[in-house]
Amino acid sequence: MRVNIILTLILCLCFGSVSAHAEDMTISQAYRALPHQRTQFNVSHAKMSAPETKYLEHLFFVTDLAFRERMVMLRAFHAGKDHRYIEIYNKEIGNLLGSFEFIDPPNRALEQVEKLVIESINEQRGFFNIWYKARGTSQYKNWQKNIASHKYVQSSHQKLIQAYGVLKQNYPKEMPHNQQSFYDHLCALDFL
Repeated sequence: MRVNIILTLILCLCFGSVSAHAEDMTISQAYRALPHQRTQFNVSHAKMSAPETKYLEHLFFVTDLAFRERMVMLRAFHAGKDHRYIEIYNKEIGNLLGSFEFIDPPNRALEQVEKLVIESINEQRGFFNIWYKARGTSQYKNWQKNIASHKYVQSSHQKLIQAYGVLKQNYPKEMPHNQQSFYDHLCALDFL
């Protein structure tokens, strides 16, 4: 219980500034903007162990926030206002990824999922920073129209597919609602 309180306080400190920026968007608004179905992970009906449930609850909290940050960053790029948001984006993604230092994956499968998700989010951040540095070039405008060709976007996509595969393989008896939640969280986080 004490660990949950500490983790909650740390997450509030890390993400307390999120709503302070002008480009604010809720997670629900981000899902509607995609548009993509949002299926919340149902902790009370999970068939896995309590540590696994707690860990996945954190993982999906992070993926939802990273997805939201990606949607805000994409909106900024398409509006030509990326220069106003890139520093906030980098800081928020750093905070999100840093939150994994406060919770350990309870098994090797979830350790692998965490590694893949972190690498995927880092590649997305790398892509946004490359795109930002290309400001004023024809490549910048090309990415406004088609981001799918970038190697980091492709690699991030592959890692999220792998993470989903690990979850499906290791939790085949999980209720269908939570199986759908695995897919929806990782699919929403994916650029493609």
